[in-house]
Amino acid sequence: MAPWLVLINGLLATLESWDIHVSELSRDFNILRYDGPGQGKSPDIAQKVTLEEQVDVLDSLLLKLGIKSAFLVGLSNGGRVAMGLSLKNPKIVRGQIVAASYANTSPFINSVLNSWKKAHLEGGPEHRFDVALPWIWGRSTLEANVDLIPRYRSLSHSWKKENVQALIASGMEGELELNEISVPTLFLTGEEDILTTPTLQREMADKVKQAKFGVMNGGHACLLEHPGEAVEIIKHFCRKEKLSELDFISGSQLS
Repeated sequence: MAPWLVLINGLLATLESWDIHVSELSRDFNILRYDGPGQGKSPDIAQKVTLEEQVDVLDSLLLKLGIKSAFLVGLSNGGRVAMGLSLKNPKIVRGQIVAASYANTSPFINSVLNSWKKAHLEGGPEHRFDVALPWIWGRSTLEANVDLIPRYRSLSHSWKKENVQALIASGMEGELELNEISVPTLFLTGEEDILTTPTLQREMADKVKQAKFGVMNGGHACLLEHPGEAVEIIKHFCRKEKLSELDFISGSQLS
């Protein structure tokens, strides 16, 4: 039976962001992707949802579906949810890829998130998108895909103001004890990520018992910017029985 793979959205993303990945990964895995509170087709939220509550949503969903073992892939805030589940219910997590994420908030990360929150409040969804743009997408991605900006800017209107405000506020809280994570973990980031930098990912990996650190192409949204590379990394990670056997990341850096 094919193993389960759970794809966990970034903060202001929906399950459709994984469409390209699913078309390839579904050949080797049973795929679960879902919209968390305030995302996509999930119910609206009137106030921030704590990280613990987001973890509980995923834990309950896996229980409801009868999934007793799964690999997790989480991008940005999705990585925080993955780490939270690995702490709460480690027996269900076979391994996890934590991409462009953070375990604890900081004045730097919170100042960036707060600028997005204020931009949306004062200038609307397109202004929030423009302010967040250079923090999310890598320079090389934006320069190579001139149609990317207007296409994604138009999607910003699909988000309700209340959900955006609540989700961003949620991203500004929550602490995770990295030294208590016991499952195999790959901390991954884009080489052009200026929000959750390669240095931050390496520092997190150094605090986890079974962890490796890798850098791939792209910026903060590396898994979405380079889906083909991301698929190969996910497959390679999940095929290895031991983390020590993880010897490459699609030609990128791994240590």
